[in-house]
Amino acid sequence: MWAFFARLLDSSMFSPHGICLLWEPELIWLHVASDALIAMAYFSIPIALAILVSKRRDLKFGWVYWAFGVFILACGFTHVLSIYTLWVPIYGIEGLVKAATAIASVFTAGMLWPLLPELLTITSPFELRRVRAALEEEEMKGRGAERMLAQFQETQRALRESMARLTAVVETAVDGFILIDSRGRILLFNRRLRKAVWLSRRRSLSGECQAADAANI
Repeated sequence: MWAFFARLLDSSMFSPHGICLLWEPELIWLHVASDALIAMAYFSIPIALAILVSKRRDLKFGWVYWAFGVFILACGFTHVLSIYTLWVPIYGIEGLVKAATAIASVFTAGMLWPLLPELLTITSPFELRRVRAALEEEEMKGRGAERMLAQFQETQRALRESMARLTAVVETAVDGFILIDSRGRILLFNRRLRKAVWLSRRRSLSGECQAADAANI
């Protein structure tokens, strides 16, 4: 095992990659600039993912973000080594880094595909906004209904107060008073009218009694 790694890390038999490019400055610096920019982008993405996961504790499957971060970070190191091997032929170390990148990428892909159906069920921001808008609309309708109920109760209270004032005025009237609606139903009458009706009925009964007594005699 140790002999295998010693042979793998031995770079004395290899030439730097720059020889394959014939040390052409344009080609060398094209590769250097490209790999450097790719590496910087790859190194920045895991930092952004780490900040996202640390700030948003409510995210489901947070480990997926960490797996992507490790995978992308390993990809960044492969590009750094691509620059270094232009001058130093450490292809064994570069191969080990690529192998680690391959393991991280296969693990991430293998864990991502089974999660895909569940990930697709996560509510999108658009759906959340639509649900919030619907809830706000229902809340506004509820407030409108509450206002209508309050207005109805206020109207009922004002009507009761008006009827109470009208009753008080009618009860204190000198003459008899009766209020009848369009259907002929009696809505209100005062005590003066009740007393007049009672006296009239009493007199009528008294007259009937006297007539009956006279007939018996």
